[in-house]
Amino acid sequence: MKSVGQKGGALFEGFNKNMIVYNWRGLANQRFHYNVVTKRMQNKMTGFAMDVFGDKIIEKENINANEPDNSIGQKWVIDYQSASHGHDHHH
Repeated sequence: MKSVGQKGGALFEGFNKNMIVYNWRGLANQRFHYNVVTKRMQNKMTGFAMDVFGDKIIEKENINANEPDNSIGQKWVIDYQSASHGHDHHH
């Protein structure tokens, strides 16, 4: 998942389970799968899910990676900010 706010950056799961933005290198720790049914974002290599401690985002607090569960802290909704959202819809 590439960063809109930091050019050239992408989501990265660190070995300490912290989620950070790191330069896109196509690394295994930078590859995620989003499940539209469970709304869970999981790292393809580790299987860990993006998780918010205490089930809510707090400014300047970390987003971590944890074992998948059914907590609200692991449910993410993709909210596109524009109709085109960076895609051309030609098939």
